Amino acid sequence: AREVIERSLIADWSAALLAIYADIGKLEPQRLREEARARIERAERWLRDHAEDAQLLATLGRLCMVAELWGKAQNYLEASLSLGESRAAHQELARLAEREGRAAEAQKHFRRAGELP
Repeated sequence: AREVIERSLIADWSAALLAIYADIGKLEPQRLREEARARIERAERWLRDHAEDAQLLATLGRLCMVAELWGKAQNYLEASLSLGESRAAHQELARLAEREGRAAEAQKHFRRAGELP
């Protein structure tokens, strides 16, 4: 499925497909991280042509969360929000803040996510 989505994105760039691309599914933890890293590598190449795409940055943030690349995840998610707020990016940043014991920041992002359509 990954290859089909990648080919489709090359032919016709789509925010909806990017959201699907970040959803890896159910794999054992090691395989999940490996798959996420392979997708990150590909998606980072797309950044050359789509550096201002908030959905691509959010997708990279989600993939970095799966790959346990916490600092990179935060950078991508914050970059996504700088281009336009999204519920998903705020939710991911809240989960990351929770994981790192930053309760006040997590609460702020969960609250903001709940305020967005």
